Amino acid sequence: MKKKLRQMITIGTGMAIVLIISFQLTKAVFTDEELSANTISLGTLNLQVGDEDPVNLPIDLSDMSGQETRIYEVALKNTGTVEGNFWVDAEVLNSLEGENPEAETNTEGEGEADDCIQLLMSVTDPAHDEEILVNSALSALTEQYDHDAQTLVDEMVNGGDATLKLRFYSGNCSSCAMGDTVDLNLMFHLQQEYI
Repeated sequence: MKKKLRQMITIGTGMAIVLIISFQLTKAVFTDEELSANTISLGTLNLQVGDEDPVNLPIDLSDMSGQETRIYEVALKNTGTVEGNFWVDAEVLNSLEGENPEAETNTEGEGEADDCIQLLMSVTDPAHDEEILVNSALSALTEQYDHDAQTLVDEMVNGGDATLKLRFYSGNCSSCAMGDTVDLNLMFHLQQEYI
């Protein structure tokens, strides 16, 4: 009897499984699917100083005379797709005494050229709007210039029509600065603006 009961339970269970599978295979189900295939692309931020990338800023300040002005102008633009905040770090690395045949008696230690050469750095746009970033002696260059975000300079650089103008003037140099040298680094930055 127990054996028969087990057989009946086994047969009943098997039939139930077959019925459930059959029902699942024969039932009608409505479905609808929509696929949204997306490509994610990040924007770019690229500062171009001069006509080539990376920087092409040919500045030659060798053998300046007293009362001389040298002006250099180069294109300045963000060639990327993301707007950025533009600023400049200016730093005098070395101010050295040079070869001075007569006028100066103290030819040791730091030179005087960084104290007497003036730098006027500005950014202009096609409408001739000019924003001055720096106007000081080279020795006073100790900071970042135009680090604030969303300034007129940022608008000019991001618009792609800005011109960087560097004006070096040696009119404040006396005979004591003859032959002196200065190493000047200009580091140009463009950083994404945060919203």
